[in-house]
Amino acid sequence: MYMMKILIPEIYNNNAIQTKKALILRVIEKKELTKIVQFLNENIPMKQLSLQHLKRIDSSRSNDNRVFICPVDEMTYSQLENFDPIERIVDLIDVKLKKFLLHQGLENLYIADVPISRPLTKNQFLKTSQLWPVCFHEDKYIADCLNGAVFSPVRLENIHQLMDHTLSLLDNQMNGNCSAIITRRNGKQIVAEGISEIDKNPLNHATIIAISKVSEIHKRFKMNPLEKSIGEQSQESTNDDQIYQNDYLCTDYECFLSQEPCLMCAMALIHSRIRRVFFYSSINSEISISCNDKAYSIHQLHFNSKLNHRHEVWQLIKRENHRKLDCDQPSLNNKKKLKFFKN
Repeated sequence: MYMMKILIPEIYNNNAIQTKKALILRVIEKKELTKIVQFLNENIPMKQLSLQHLKRIDSSRSNDNRVFICPVDEMTYSQLENFDPIERIVDLIDVKLKKFLLHQGLENLYIADVPISRPLTKNQFLKTSQLWPVCFHEDKYIADCLNGAVFSPVRLENIHQLMDHTLSLLDNQMNGNCSAIITRRNGKQIVAEGISEIDKNPLNHATIIAISKVSEIHKRFKMNPLEKSIGEQSQESTNDDQIYQNDYLCTDYECFLSQEPCLMCAMALIHSRIRRVFFYSSINSEISISCNDKAYSIHQLHFNSKLNHRHEVWQLIKRENHRKLDCDQPSLNNKKKLKFFKN
């Protein structure tokens, strides 16, 4: 069994929440709240401040109600360390707002840290709520990815089998140091396999070889539309014809790799429009692979906004050496469940 971890942008990390100093008004008389909030919403609405995720009122921490006024410039605040910051900050803001705040009383104003970034996960929501009340709309898919619920037990078993098969391709290989398989139909059919041949050509990485085989399959179907894929003609093979004739390379396919790909292979997967990548990682590989080779964990190509395609990447970790485990446990003991594409 493998431990699985999705590689997602740092904005989803628990420590990704950014904060900013803000001017807060303490309101003792609850009956004054309506007028105060109405004035603030008309003159400095949260949308204008790009802080729509913040609630205007915080009534959860004490008997008093706290009202968010506006953010405070960090540089201005740091320059006022030796002065009364509240009075100076009020002097610098809009005349109409200044008059309003003076009416409320400077003694009821103070500076506090508030989250300026919108929470994207439940953990971030819990963390930001400790600073200030926020609006939160959870991304269910991201949440399922983080808690491991995105794959069913059957699909998880399928993923583990496919990774075992990917690693088993390297058994008895003298020169190949990396293997790859490309699947479709959520892992139900293996389309292509590849083992690195860099001893023959430095560009013959396993991923490149596997993608090249997929390309040849598509080319064959487009040039010979009457040629069938597997056995006799059936509804399934007819669907194969349509898929291979219409799809672009690895659109909606998945790739399994015996190690994290290099930049060249990762870019090839992006160009081929891969849907999802699973790569194996062990303690030894973490130490041996240089940072320049880590296209996902270091360079984060799979969600680079400057590229025209993005895809999921999952890291599978087994602390023990996989070759030792394969002796005790067959790498793919249920091949009947998988359909292998015959070239």
